[in-house]
Amino acid sequence: IDIYPLYGEANQKMAQIFQQSGMLAEAEPYFRKAIECDSLNPVYYNNYGNLLYNKNKYVEAKAYYAQALKYDSNYVHAIINMAIFYKNSGEQIINKYQVSVKSDDSNSRLKYQDAATADFKTALYYLQRAIKLAPDAPDKNGRGETAPRRARPEGESGRQPPPAQKQGQARGQPPRTKGSLDKIVTPPRDIR
Repeated sequence: IDIYPLYGEANQKMAQIFQQSGMLAEAEPYFRKAIECDSLNPVYYNNYGNLLYNKNKYVEAKAYYAQALKYDSNYVHAIINMAIFYKNSGEQIINKYQVSVKSDDSNSRLKYQDAATADFKTALYYLQRAIKLAPDAPDKNGRGETAPRRARPEGESGRQPPPAQKQGQARGQPPRTKGSLDKIVTPPRDIR
């Protein structure tokens, strides 16, 4: 980063190292710098959205997921993150209703129910899009995880050993299958 401070990928990697170490505050300026270096890269917006999501800044995270989809409307990880946002939003609406409204207030119940249903329908829309784009493709870790993750308590890595490598498979990469996300989510590289 010191040699090429305007190289988005280096800033992105540094941000990911901090984020995976649970150092979210330290990761944030590197994500912002990556976006500043390459403002058309949907991966940077999506990953910064995940950081914001992990900091409980859900509405801001949604804006970054939407920005990622603006630059690549078929970016499956951002599509799934939008689905997760809307699913969790619907659950929060239901929880708020259960805490704040008496069960005999049918007008309020319908208002909350309609809002939650709308969010669940939006989540379903995004999930159906993701499935249509890549029905059998795992994420880059090969574990099917794409949700933004909360920072782990100190001392917990949460790491699992990598799956066995198959012949012809790049080290650390999931097996290639028809419909693999590699074709969809690999960001463009600007080599200068």
